[in-house]
Amino acid sequence: MYSYKKTTSKPYYERNSFVIARNVLYIIGLDPKIATAETLKKKCYLGQFGSIGQIIIKTNAYNQYSAFVHFEKKLYCALAYLAIMQKDHREMKFRSLKAQFTITKYCNQFLRGLKCKNENCYYLHIEEKKYEFDFRSEAEHAL
Repeated sequence: MYSYKKTTSKPYYERNSFVIARNVLYIIGLDPKIATAETLKKKCYLGQFGSIGQIIIKTNAYNQYSAFVHFEKKLYCALAYLAIMQKDHREMKFRSLKAQFTITKYCNQFLRGLKCKNENCYYLHIEEKKYEFDFRSEAEHAL
């Protein structure tokens, strides 16, 4: 029989809710010519707003590109968000862009008090009281 230490130290809202990550920006509508991590990190594109940790590029069947951009600080992410939403990206050669902050959850290993073994885990591993919680269910996020 398997046994593991069941912890109840984390509040219910941390275990079962989504968290708005203010340092990760999801950008939709990238031009395919610049839809690479190296290009987007340049100072004439998203690098002008601050240092960027990681960029994940996604594409769909219609050849539409999007990116998850992990900024080092929340301020840099907010500046990029405001510039995109104000359509102040003519010099960046972007098409019609949309941006939003991403939603994530706490890592299950972190919640159990264990060290996460996945080096590329995108879930939260720090307990920070300043996060904004989103109490919609997982089914509502799938829409």
